[in-house]
Amino acid sequence: MFYKPTLVPAMGDQWLYYHGGVHYLYHLYEQPAGQLHGVYLATSTDGVHFDEVGPVIKKQEDAGWLGSGSVWRAGDKYIMNFSEARAHQSISFAQSEDLIHWQRLGDEYRSNPDPRWYEVGRWDCIWALPRKEGGFWGYLSANPWRRSSQHPTGLTYRSAGMLQSDDGVRWNAVAPPVFEWGDTPEMVNVEVGAVREFNRKYYMLVQTWGPYAGGTYLGNTAPGMYTFIGDTPKGPFRPDTKAFRLLGNTHNRSTHFLRFYEPPNEVLVNHFLFTRSMKAWLAPLKKAALDRQGHLRLAYWRGNDAVKGKPIPVEIASHDTTSRDQNDPKSPVSAVSGQLIVDGRAGIAMAPLGNEFDIVNGIVLEGALEIHPSENTPGRCGIYLQEKPEQGTAVVLDTDGRTQLGKLRLQGETAFEPDDFVQAGITPERKHTFRLLTRQYMLEFYLDDQLIQCYSMPETATGRIGFVVHGGRGVVGRLKAWEMTFSAGKIQPHLSNN
Repeated sequence: MFYKPTLVPAMGDQWLYYHGGVHYLYHLYEQPAGQLHGVYLATSTDGVHFDEVGPVIKKQEDAGWLGSGSVWRAGDKYIMNFSEARAHQSISFAQSEDLIHWQRLGDEYRSNPDPRWYEVGRWDCIWALPRKEGGFWGYLSANPWRRSSQHPTGLTYRSAGMLQSDDGVRWNAVAPPVFEWGDTPEMVNVEVGAVREFNRKYYMLVQTWGPYAGGTYLGNTAPGMYTFIGDTPKGPFRPDTKAFRLLGNTHNRSTHFLRFYEPPNEVLVNHFLFTRSMKAWLAPLKKAALDRQGHLRLAYWRGNDAVKGKPIPVEIASHDTTSRDQNDPKSPVSAVSGQLIVDGRAGIAMAPLGNEFDIVNGIVLEGALEIHPSENTPGRCGIYLQEKPEQGTAVVLDTDGRTQLGKLRLQGETAFEPDDFVQAGITPERKHTFRLLTRQYMLEFYLDDQLIQCYSMPETATGRIGFVVHGGRGVVGRLKAWEMTFSAGKIQPHLSNN
């Protein structure tokens, strides 16, 4: 939503490093389209507006493609790892003194899967975690041997790969971390995004390629990021079953590959946003923190306020769209003291705003939202983005503890067709704050600063936005909106041919 490169066809996996007031965004890039060719750099002073630097690492000629990586500090140098595909994946390294100019280290530093524990195939993307005694643990995407007649000491469960290093430069494979899946179905594959210690527990972010039946309470889900918690750096890592899916979608993949990112005094995450055509963007950065029960949650990062440009006066429209009997003279929508009162007790009611927002450039919309359910009936309320006359995407928060996203039809018999579900809802009889960020096909919705969902809309939004209520009376107020503002992107001179 906030960034994609302009000088290469597309971007791939992303990772960030902070130093000296600058956010260094590294990402894979395609050249030509469809082939991952190397690592690209863009920089930012606010974490929102990025200027392209250009390629800083290119794949070697004998490699088919170049894969994901990360950056850490080792002594007086910065170290980057990245994988390259030949007969199998292996991991190469580069070093830098300024995070811009990178020099490859020789093949003697290359890391390969150790056949004592791992299939000679997948070996991708080290995430470095400092050891308490010095040096590093490394976690990566790999395929440990499964137990069989040929490998009687192999694992009986799905796991990932693990390494260790005394200096952050030379790495040795060790036995894979221990996983205890319990009653949670195993994933077909495990891609490690990041690992971090919180309160003497080790939180591992794991990506899987769906469908995956263990990731939702409503059936199969598309790929997503899931949280595992370990007692030690080597595990056992167990699914955090009460908050398992940290980020993901039920059917259509809108997000990908969450990584921890740590500017001073903050723990953030970065990840992809995808359009329905699978064009990748950098999503707005988010805060990562534990709730009172020790579950990892994502929240709005205040640094994203830098995207707010010119304020937009919000216009409250005088008409409504509803599933009531068309002969009912009583409108379900009224405006009182700058608030919208939306009566959805007799069916789905939608109260549009009078604005036609510029969704192509992007907007931020904030306000307050509350729902007073009908007696003995779950209440629902949320926001609607029109995509064509009488049809669009709705984000609907339920008082029974879930949120649904999908198609809302307002023509004829009003109907809501959800295709995405989140285990987070809205508390009735209480005023909540909300925040919507939307640009082109993408949206993010927050309630009380907690991320509800990232979602890719199936069609281009028209710029008309409204509020939806069903099973009660909704109140919407304190509405404010801003244009998103982005620099054109100063293209800096090409700095490296590596």
